[in-house]
Amino acid sequence: MKYFKRMEEGDEEALQFWKLCREVSVEEYRKMYERLGINFTHIHGESMYSKQSHDVINDLKTKGLLLYDVKTGVGYVDLTQPQDNVPLYGNLVKSDGTSLYLTRDVAAAIDRRLKFSCEKFHYVVENGQHLHFKQLLRVLRLLGHWWAMHLLDNVHIKFGRVEGMSSRQGDVVILKDILDEARSQMLQRMRTKTTTKVTEEKDQEAVAEALGLSAIIVQDLKEYRNNNYKFSWERMLNFNGDTGLFLQYTHARLHSLVSNNADLQCPSSVGADFKSLQENSAKRLVQHLGRFDEVLLRSYSEFEPCHLVQYLFMLGRLVNVAHDELHVKGAQLEIAKDRLTLFESARTVLAIGLKLLGINPLNHI
Repeated sequence: MKYFKRMEEGDEEALQFWKLCREVSVEEYRKMYERLGINFTHIHGESMYSKQSHDVINDLKTKGLLLYDVKTGVGYVDLTQPQDNVPLYGNLVKSDGTSLYLTRDVAAAIDRRLKFSCEKFHYVVENGQHLHFKQLLRVLRLLGHWWAMHLLDNVHIKFGRVEGMSSRQGDVVILKDILDEARSQMLQRMRTKTTTKVTEEKDQEAVAEALGLSAIIVQDLKEYRNNNYKFSWERMLNFNGDTGLFLQYTHARLHSLVSNNADLQCPSSVGADFKSLQENSAKRLVQHLGRFDEVLLRSYSEFEPCHLVQYLFMLGRLVNVAHDELHVKGAQLEIAKDRLTLFESARTVLAIGLKLLGINPLNHI
């Protein structure tokens, strides 16, 4: 507590140590996010807004909104609204005069609004912080910021917790442990399976890394985001279930099919007339492909990637049925072309869907 007060008072030694800790932490985060294929244009933490937080406190004082608890000396605002069943308050100043997390988050929101001129903020934070963001919006509204009038559910994008995570190292798990374990298990499986198409050691490691990431990402996104779920290595690393491995296997299978029939010049699927595709498996696949934009819009508007994941699972199942029934080799030329175009369309949609989920589609496994 005393150390934080020194930072807020501008103590150079305390600030330099904080900067060092921050730089080390951000660099480690950067490595992990880079491994997940994620890059940030800006990195802003609430700790950056210690100075601006006192501007917020002064503004609240000027408007007569900041109250003090006579017993504890803590500064707070009354955030209660007529529809509330119980009073709601937000603590903003410690008894020693330093700011709190909520104060700095208010300052950060104001600063980001000024810098980026954005109309909406989305905070992707777990369910347990819902009260914090309710307080944040109400403080901003008290200060007269009209842009904070959005519905709470559109600002706080909540998600559930992961239960039952474990690794070889023990019960305390960090992201790196999970990524390394997933890659290790996939690499071991590739080396023992006779059907593995990738033979070079370097390539096997890259594919194992991609498969492990696919498995982790899909397991995390396939359920409604507010739901807690149990982490399961067995379920996650199953090629036959609703997993990222199943989707990657389906994409690689489609790529192989198209590559092996490269001598057939397929027409563009745009405006094509597939009169030869009369089988039920073909019709169901065409109908499902036609729903892609609808699913994307729903996922986007509801902030629910699970809609896209479930769509891709169904696409994979329909592709596998069609693959078994709609043979390209040995079929009449026009029929073969139409079937191949259908499969290429399915591969394209699957690849786009995977990329939207942050997954690199594999052509060989």
